Amino acid sequence: MSDIKTSAQIEKDFYRLVKSSAIASSIGGKVYRDGTRPRNSKSEDAVVTFVAGLDGQIQDGVVVVNVFVPKKPFGKDTDPVKDVARCDALEQLLRDWLDTHPGFPEYNLSEKDRPTIKTCDDPATGETFVHARIKFRRYAE
Repeated sequence: MSDIKTSAQIEKDFYRLVKSSAIASSIGGKVYRDGTRPRNSKSEDAVVTFVAGLDGQIQDGVVVVNVFVPKKPFGKDTDPVKDVARCDALEQLLRDWLDTHPGFPEYNLSEKDRPTIKTCDDPATGETFVHARIKFRRYAE
């Protein structure tokens, strides 16, 4: 293992893992780091965000992966609605990725700390996103 990493380095590591995964190849949009997704994007995009971390010989922290899912039309006279089937498929895709991705040895993801992946609606933006809050433990030298 290497030395203690900064939040930006950890976010970049998870960004690279998502970018090279089935998640990136399965969505219609792009993978972004926190704060870089275009505000007016209507694409199915993934955003990787470092949320919290504690430094030391063991670095504990949280990284969030949100996959934004465009709403779909529903009838002629109604607003678009959540694409439930697509959200379900992306929830399972994120679960499979967390369970099987070979790039996680540096970041120990404990079985007991596996997140419940859920779909959320943000009323402020009108967006729907699939949310995974990933707890990690990284051993530094």
